[in-house]
Amino acid sequence: MTIEPETAPEDLAAMLASYLGGDGPAVAVTDFLRECVAAASGLVAHHVGTVAVPPEISARAITEVAAELFNRRNAPNGVASFGDGAGGVIPVRVARDALVAARPLLAPWLGWGLA
Repeated sequence: MTIEPETAPEDLAAMLASYLGGDGPAVAVTDFLRECVAAASGLVAHHVGTVAVPPEISARAITEVAAELFNRRNAPNGVASFGDGAGGVIPVRVARDALVAARPLLAPWLGWGLA
């Protein structure tokens, strides 16, 4: 199952590269980055099922999930390290669930779940 947003996969990859670059230059669009976009598309599609989500929201959700997947590469054992500006290092646990950033974006269209 894959989601078919109005945004083409290559455009999603370019959006992700720009997003990952932050205020600096965009990250290069590589095969790994494209794989992250493809996996994120599948995860988001599975999560929303047959619910109609606006294309701009699904594209943003895919970008967020793909960023989580991409950044896991630099987080051995689920822990990323960041400099604190004073020469120290701050360990930060990355999300185990790649959809953690996408769920709030998609929630208004998915309604309530029952257990």
